[in-house]
Amino acid sequence: MDNYNFLKINLISKRITFFLISFIFVMQICTAQANKPTISDAEESVVFIKDNISSFDSLKQMFRERVVYVDIWATWCAPCRREFKYKQPLQEYAKANNIVLLYISGDKPKDEPKWKEIVLKNKLSGYHIRMNDKLKADIKQKFARPLKSSGELALIYPTYIILDKFGNILENIPKPSNYVEVLRELEKLDK
Repeated sequence: MDNYNFLKINLISKRITFFLISFIFVMQICTAQANKPTISDAEESVVFIKDNISSFDSLKQMFRERVVYVDIWATWCAPCRREFKYKQPLQEYAKANNIVLLYISGDKPKDEPKWKEIVLKNKLSGYHIRMNDKLKADIKQKFARPLKSSGELALIYPTYIILDKFGNILENIPKPSNYVEVLRELEKLDK
């Protein structure tokens, strides 16, 4: 074999090797990206938000350009917990339509273990945050309603809200046990 053919074969061999190494590298990057947790992971699992979020607007920012169904609840609230048994249609619809489920707990820090236990026991897939004092004050300011007994403004549990893709707030959303109405509200946002 002459030098020309040897160099030609050697060059082709180097190009093939370079291509294969590049291909393997790109595949490793794609696999690593695919295994990273994303917002959609919470559609099938429970994600506890650990950030120290102090305003509802900051919380909204985490899910910008997504429809978000918000459930404001507490472990001591019997009506809140009763509604969890009606979560299945909502979870299925949310998963099929790329909707975020966000559960905001009004529990005190000492009740964190109980809060997490109830979330896991009820298989509440989605995002979960326990309000700190600043977040609770901000949410109370935004969503307080008058108490029937005194007319005094208070954050009433449970409270259901939907955020559209632009961050606009739809209040007075029906509870999950009235899932036909909830799904109707969510379908309006798809149009």
